[in-house]
Amino acid sequence: MVFKKEFIKHYMELYGKTKSEAIEDYESVFGCLADLTYGQGEDVCVKDFGTFRIKQFAPKKLRHPTTGDTLELPARKVVTFTQSKLVNEQQ
Repeated sequence: MVFKKEFIKHYMELYGKTKSEAIEDYESVFGCLADLTYGQGEDVCVKDFGTFRIKQFAPKKLRHPTTGDTLELPARKVVTFTQSKLVNEQQ
């Protein structure tokens, strides 16, 4: 798994950017992606990579297995990712 630090290091090496430029690019792209999906509820399709979309889950009632108490899980939004056929073929 690659985290932000490793991603930025790889980006710097690949494109010859400084660390501050790489961090700015990273935050710009992923900030825009988050704003479009979470903020505006838009699907974001990246050609030959995949699609990010918001999936809404309704509230549910659950039962605590030990006590038997009824709990309510609130409604929530989750970002899902569906990879493109090209990515599927490369695996």
